[in-house]
Amino acid sequence: MHHPTDCNLLWDAARKSVELLCNLFESLELGGWRKARYWKRKIRRAMRACEKLARAGGANKAERVAMSAQEYVEAARRLEEKVRGDIEELKSHVLSKTQLGRR
Repeated sequence: MHHPTDCNLLWDAARKSVELLCNLFESLELGGWRKARYWKRKIRRAMRACEKLARAGGANKAERVAMSAQEYVEAARRLEEKVRGDIEELKSHVLSKTQLGRR
């Protein structure tokens, strides 16, 4: 992971994914994103920890940065799994409304 660009890009993608899906699910009156703030906070904390270690010095810096980056990526992957599943749910929901002639 290249600091700070990759960290920021991953954070922006995660943040926007959560915000957009949360808004879509709310507008369609579906549940599933009540933990939107939790997800954003979790990803942001992982990003900040990674950035902090990248700026700091000390013994085994490269190893600590690599571990922190791995944790950050893993948190983003867990969010990605949820987002992919919810997008599939959203697709089927939108299709059923379209088939019924409602918008």
